[in-house]
Amino acid sequence: MKNENFLLKMKEISNNNFKTIDYVIYKFILDYPDKVSNFTLNEFSAACFVSKPTVLKFCQKIGLTGFSELKFHIKNNLNLKDDLSSELTVAKEFRNTNKFKEKYLNLSNAYAQNIINNFDVLDEQILQLLNHINHSNIIYIFCANLAYYASKNFVQRVRFLNKNIILESDINLIESYISSMPKEAMVIIISLSGLNPHILQMVNWIEAKNYTFALTGVEGQISSKSDNFFLIPQDENDLWDNYSLRSQFVVGFFDLLYIELFNSSNEYE
Repeated sequence: MKNENFLLKMKEISNNNFKTIDYVIYKFILDYPDKVSNFTLNEFSAACFVSKPTVLKFCQKIGLTGFSELKFHIKNNLNLKDDLSSELTVAKEFRNTNKFKEKYLNLSNAYAQNIINNFDVLDEQILQLLNHINHSNIIYIFCANLAYYASKNFVQRVRFLNKNIILESDINLIESYISSMPKEAMVIIISLSGLNPHILQMVNWIEAKNYTFALTGVEGQISSKSDNFFLIPQDENDLWDNYSLRSQFVVGFFDLLYIELFNSSNEYE
């Protein structure tokens, strides 16, 4: 599909939250792509009942330079709405409860098995991550949306091990943390899709000053700018346009990471 990354970024930023301005803009683009491709910035902002700076900020959030580039992407995908409906919503199994449950179960098991297989052999990425967690004065976890909630339990348990760990999703606070981050700190970055422009911005801010580990959906800019990374399988896209199983993957990854961390911490005592 043309401009798939652009569409996925829009979807992730809006996050299906009907109360956000981002969702209002995203929904208007979904419903009226033909109109948007011919609108001026004034017309589009008026149609969405938002200000022009708000529209421009939305464009920046999805990695575009401005409204003209947004229109360019829409014009270059004449079947925008059909593509979104067919490729970014749900698979046919969604309309058959039994087929959906079967595929959901199979994918859930595959996600869990992926984590277990990697922890069974304790591959280099995980061993390196454990080493940095054990020897860092402070651990930061930066993420957004579902990944934030998927990480909270891990953060609480790690604090019981008397480790200094901070979980944050507010981009302004994250920028402040990064600007004053000590050299002994390490960072875990999470992007369920691997396409979140905010997460990429965070990695750019760090600029290799601190060890950075990425839990990310694809090998791309986020993984390439991190010291090490672990891929979150994107097979859930075969079922529906949701990040439920991928957020559960983060929970499972952190569950097993905690067990390894707990045991390795006891070895140091």
